[in-house]
Amino acid sequence: MAGGNFGGGNGEIQSPYLIEDADDFYNIRKEPHAFYKLIGSVNLMECSFLKSTGWDPSAFAGTLEGDGFSIENCKIHNGGSDIGLFTFLRGTVRNLQLSNFSIEGEERVGAMAGNIEQSQGMVENCAILNSKVTGSSYVGSFAGNLYQGEIHNSYSLADIEATNSTGKMGGLFGDIPSDATITTPVIKNCYFDGQLFGQTNYTGGLVGDTTQDPIVVNSYFSEDVGFDNGVGEMKTNEEMRLSETYVEWDVPMANHLQKVWSLSDGILPELFYNSASKFLVFGGGQYLRLEGDKWVAVSEQLPDEEQFSAFGMSEGELAGIPGYVWNKLRIHRKIELVNLRERYRIDSVFDHKELVNQGQVTDGFLLKTTINLDDYGDALGRVYFKH
Repeated sequence: MAGGNFGGGNGEIQSPYLIEDADDFYNIRKEPHAFYKLIGSVNLMECSFLKSTGWDPSAFAGTLEGDGFSIENCKIHNGGSDIGLFTFLRGTVRNLQLSNFSIEGEERVGAMAGNIEQSQGMVENCAILNSKVTGSSYVGSFAGNLYQGEIHNSYSLADIEATNSTGKMGGLFGDIPSDATITTPVIKNCYFDGQLFGQTNYTGGLVGDTTQDPIVVNSYFSEDVGFDNGVGEMKTNEEMRLSETYVEWDVPMANHLQKVWSLSDGILPELFYNSASKFLVFGGGQYLRLEGDKWVAVSEQLPDEEQFSAFGMSEGELAGIPGYVWNKLRIHRKIELVNLRERYRIDSVFDHKELVNQGQVTDGFLLKTTINLDDYGDALGRVYFKH
């Protein structure tokens, strides 16, 4: 591990600093305008610089490429204001999942940042899972305040709570203030399906209050969230889980090789790097699938092929046809799974008890997810992928 010295790079756009661990992430404050890229998920509870109140946030104005990895276990319980993973976000964060955050503050509180401001502020392809954000006012999943900037293709399943009856609380943002000098904020292809707690005067499914009207495009919240204040569109639980609701979201990424969203009837939309039910693992005598960052038992029998249209590999051979393909590997400790999309090539398969790498994809649109299977011992593993 780099231990705060980064795993490579020089901070330029062509060579971003490579973040390997929590100390690396902490040290981005030393060059907040630089370019950074995660090369693995980061557990902030392992940071050497934590305070007694938890994570110590700072402002960020650079570019952070999450590359589909997660930042996990951010805890802040200091009763302060302008807090989150960052205090102020004035740069770009993309392709990043925030998981298991617990943020408790006063005003302008969010998981991603206390505030997103300046026209350069951009959140893209980001998700917030298994988290809770609490403050007195200006409280939201991504930020307490969205002064300007944009958020695209992002969602939150977090719990949000405002403790002041005159406070402002929203699923994505607590407030969008008005200022004649700022550009109009944009919320595009986003949704919230968490919970809002607390009786406040200004509460909304997406945004608690808006003294400046944002541009909201194809963005939704569920009827269980409630609090329809006209920002975004409220959908029934069934509509939230129908692919036809999101027909305008069915677009490719910039490389035109992969779609941003995974859209299937019966489940909420998921980003390309964290789609539920795309991984099916056999271990300990049962089949499990990935939902968010948790493994959930499906059954002791192989689910029918209508539920999981699987792609995979067998003994290192190219397997590009639909149907189940046995992966004859022995799972022990860790296995790195890949979320395959459309076209792929398996370069190598390692038949070891500790599986480190499962292959590469030719076109660069592969996410790797490392999981720990200690609980399942030395069971013969069979890994499936849904196309």
